[in-house]
Amino acid sequence: MLLFSFVLIPLSEAQSAADEQTQKAWATLIAWGEGVTSAEGVFRQIERRSDGRRRELEGVFAFVKPLRFRWTIERPFVQVTVSDGTTLTVWDPELRQATVQPLDPAALRAGPLAFFLAPETLPEQFTLERFTQAGGVLRWSLRARTDDAVVRRVEVTIADERLRALTIEDALGQTSELLFTRFERTMPQPEAFQLTLPPDAVVLRTPQGAAAAETPR
Repeated sequence: MLLFSFVLIPLSEAQSAADEQTQKAWATLIAWGEGVTSAEGVFRQIERRSDGRRRELEGVFAFVKPLRFRWTIERPFVQVTVSDGTTLTVWDPELRQATVQPLDPAALRAGPLAFFLAPETLPEQFTLERFTQAGGVLRWSLRARTDDAVVRRVEVTIADERLRALTIEDALGQTSELLFTRFERTMPQPEAFQLTLPPDAVVLRTPQGAAAAETPR
């Protein structure tokens, strides 16, 4: 019995230490996310699909909490996604087509944008698989708590207090790696979240919660 107790004490202490490290890692990530109330910058996006196909996108972004953002793909095609806080618009200038729908804050906070919009909810959606810190580079690897989650895994990399990379794996096994070549905590101009469509634009309106189909490329 004494031997059994002797074994349990170190194991319990080790578990407590691990739990404390996990809590500290979460606290660091949440504090960083909450501290970024607005930002703009440049990104490169590498998409790897489950069938082995790959494509690279480049563009710029801007956001202001709680719900205003602009995500513009500039290469190899142009596509603009804008939220003014109440309406989400996806504009394809090549097709002269816009998809417009009411913004669903709950859906945004349940997806990858939760990292920016509601970082305090991340521990409810993910478990922390790994946290590393070396040379000023912090990296978190997160895994979804449920098997039916839209986002299966997320990896966040922060260096010098700037977001450097965000990797997202969805339920279909497709991976999107976002590399932020510029990430500045600046306040975008209000017009960044306004989108004026040309008179000949075809506007498709969808109900709240309906996802706009991606433009085939």
